[in-house]
Amino acid sequence: MSKTWEIEELVADACQFAAQQHGTQARKGTAIPYIVHPLNVAKYLIRYGAETNLAIAGVLHDVVEDTPATLEQVRERYGDRVAELVEHASEPDKNADWRTRKEHTVNAARVCQDVEMLALKCADKLDNLKDIRFDYGHEGDALWDRFNTPLGRSDQQWYYSALCEVFTAKLTGTQWQGLADELTCELNAIFGH
Repeated sequence: MSKTWEIEELVADACQFAAQQHGTQARKGTAIPYIVHPLNVAKYLIRYGAETNLAIAGVLHDVVEDTPATLEQVRERYGDRVAELVEHASEPDKNADWRTRKEHTVNAARVCQDVEMLALKCADKLDNLKDIRFDYGHEGDALWDRFNTPLGRSDQQWYYSALCEVFTAKLTGTQWQGLADELTCELNAIFGH
């Protein structure tokens, strides 16, 4: 599953760039520095054999969506492939309502044929669910209030279940199958499937 992997200079640069861009942001409802999340996403990808561009995209996947950084900055520093991965990992309209944004994410995953892009999205959702499971164990149902969803828990269950179904269907039989399997385990632990 894992391979020997050296941290290349470009990956180290991406870690520094992302940390600078995310600055003092924290994970929603916590005191955990936001940068921990993209580093975790890169970690999961590297565990399953990500090459350099995908590892960098894991580190940078939220910089365009959640910081002042632009896609052009990402492209200039890290190249077209990383920019493409980051662009497709980002929600196109942060001003749209929650359901519209999440339906877009699910539908984009359904039509996506790029296995690396699917792996990136799956690793992102895996880290989110790991955090949700931990926090749910400590906060109980009060956790769902931190998300801007009309129906709280049931909206989150719909969203992650729909994505899990897509990732399982599209990543089974690839090097990324373990990511989808881990996501399924987290989903079941939280929502009791």
